[in-house]
Amino acid sequence: MQLLKSLFTPISALQLAGFLDGAPLPDRPALVTFDDGYRDNGLVAWPILREMGIPAIVFLATGHIGTNKPFLWDFAAFCFERTHLDRAIVPLLGEVQLGDQLHRRQLTREWIASVKTCRAGSRWRLAGELSKALATEPTSGDFDDLYLTWEDVRRLSAEGLHFGGHTRSHPILTRVDRASARAEIDDCRQLLTQRVGHAIDAFAYPK
Repeated sequence: MQLLKSLFTPISALQLAGFLDGAPLPDRPALVTFDDGYRDNGLVAWPILREMGIPAIVFLATGHIGTNKPFLWDFAAFCFERTHLDRAIVPLLGEVQLGDQLHRRQLTREWIASVKTCRAGSRWRLAGELSKALATEPTSGDFDDLYLTWEDVRRLSAEGLHFGGHTRSHPILTRVDRASARAEIDDCRQLLTQRVGHAIDAFAYPK
């Protein structure tokens, strides 16, 4: 953040919105953003940003806030990192050598990239097959305290951290039908507006 501030002029999402309406921006503007709603955005990043006077915005996938329901990539990462197997045949990747943690993280990235090309309705089924193939049994307790709570969101909002929408369940919107995409966006915005207490106009397109 020190490097960012030395090379750029941090701006807020409100300043960016003003620019779209014709207001000028400072030289070399930069907007700090976070996706999804992880708890460390509030515990780690925000105190640093606040002390340095750097605005930021967190785009929330509202269906995960205040829950221990994992995102697909967190579920997959748990399976790859916790398996005791050295070799396995996993869906989408075939036979893999698990190796060390760095290699397992690379396999996680490859698996996530592959599963994103699949139909939306099949992804969690494939995640279940991944869990079986790697002989892991993730439970909801394995993902406790990973995401912000709504109490966190309200407190951080009052402190000056901005929030925007990121759909409800983080689908790839181009891979769901129009009605589902609209519901994901509208439900997210309505709940976020209700919880934060003011209109939410910023949205980050999930991918």
